[in-house]
Amino acid sequence: MFVGAMLGFLFLYITDGRHQEQMKMGEILKNMGIGALFGLFITNSPCARNKC
Repeated sequence: MFVGAMLGFLFLYITDGRHQEQMKMGEILKNMGIGALFGLFITNSPCARNKC
């Protein structure tokens, strides 16, 4: 989940953050939350446990 959250932040920074002087905390938290959910899904999916 942590890696997913960091990737979510990195994605926001690469796509939008470099062009703004200040990023909004709501956008940062939203992207980190989505990244954490993706990380949770990938690590806990049935296919990750060879049960596909």
